[in-house]
Amino acid sequence: MLLVAHHVARADGVTGINAWYYTHVGRRYGQKGPSAELPQVQLIAERHTVHPPFGNRLRSYLQIEAPNGTSENDYESAFVAFLGLVAAVNQFPVEARVGQVRLRCGIAEPSLAMEWQRELWVLLDALKAVKQSENARGGS
Repeated sequence: MLLVAHHVARADGVTGINAWYYTHVGRRYGQKGPSAELPQVQLIAERHTVHPPFGNRLRSYLQIEAPNGTSENDYESAFVAFLGLVAAVNQFPVEARVGQVRLRCGIAEPSLAMEWQRELWVLLDALKAVKQSENARGGS
């Protein structure tokens, strides 16, 4: 699965978080292929608080990639460990693997960087919400 959250700002100043949930298709997660850096994914669910969802200024982002079916507890545990790695690096962007979970984050605005932990938790909450919206529908 691939979970992506973008904290964005439109040109008119409206801000919000857009999130997407994808599943891996065509090959197992982590399997080497001709385009290992570009995994084949299928969009399952999305939540947009800023419309249109593209063409906005990116303020921060969080991406979590794991095998399909990874539980919320498992990817949240990986996220908590990842926060320790982010604190040690103390600069953005950061990418790391925690077990079977690969995490990436970045913060582009200094105002958000000062409270980076809170910002990343807000993005994680958006990822949980988009994943839960798919579960509420019974999958797509």
